[in-house]
Amino acid sequence: MGKFSDVPALQYLAAASGNLAIVCDGMHYGWPSPTLPQIERPANSSTCAHNSTLCIGNEEGSWLAVMPLVGAILGAVTAANIVDALGRKKTVLATAVPFFLSWLMVAAANTSIWLHIARFIAGAADGVTFTVVPMYIGEISDPRIRGMLGSSCSVMWIAGFLLINIIGSYLSISATAIVSSLVPVISFFTFIWMPESPYYLLMQNKFEEAKQSLRKFRKDQDIEEEIERMKGSIQSQTKNTGRFFDLFLIKSNLKAVFIIAGIRGTLIVIFVSNFVLSLMQGKNLLITTLMRCVCLYTLSFNATSLR
Repeated sequence: MGKFSDVPALQYLAAASGNLAIVCDGMHYGWPSPTLPQIERPANSSTCAHNSTLCIGNEEGSWLAVMPLVGAILGAVTAANIVDALGRKKTVLATAVPFFLSWLMVAAANTSIWLHIARFIAGAADGVTFTVVPMYIGEISDPRIRGMLGSSCSVMWIAGFLLINIIGSYLSISATAIVSSLVPVISFFTFIWMPESPYYLLMQNKFEEAKQSLRKFRKDQDIEEEIERMKGSIQSQTKNTGRFFDLFLIKSNLKAVFIIAGIRGTLIVIFVSNFVLSLMQGKNLLITTLMRCVCLYTLSFNATSLR
């Protein structure tokens, strides 16, 4: 416990606050699980099984589920170009806006087009979020707990899946979206009080501001040695820029690419887990199926927490 107890609380607070954006992201990705069974039109039927005012076909439902992945491409490219210009803190704060707007669009949507647009916007925010939040946490955290705080991103992502399935089990689609829109609001108004990354400030040659920021995160610890290490890391990064093809030409990188590609395939199952479970039980018992999904995500959350 020693290595955790003497770490300033601000590091944990900053990581928790930043991870609220990851929770927003997980909620958007988990949204199809409780929602699609309510709005998808069964085969050979002109109405939805649950008398929803908004009805979509199976193909539309498939696109609705994966639309955030399409938006994430735009978001990741955007993040790569703005994270060093705006800074880590401002970029994280900016993601609250599209997350909030996308939930409002879901709440007000009366056609599937608006749902697709909302999901695309959320996906764009996802691409930015998963680029900048782990970066920020890695740059502000003490080396002794950096691994733990870094892995918290995946834990909070699964927590977002779990949360949206719990909310969606009891509320309508519109009410679920309105309640969910509060999460990016909370994320914004908590993270706005967090200091900027000292690493980013050094990149901008703001040495005094970088020292002030690092001093807040390290409290009574001597920061001069760590500042010098950061400077050396920035110089090394400037000289040795990586190439995209290094992902495939370096054996260790290629192995990581295949592992990540395989793991990401589980997203498809998670998107439609509610629908899959309802097929397996052979009856259209929505609440029972939703609660089974909650159990599934609870197990996933616990497993991720133990990694």
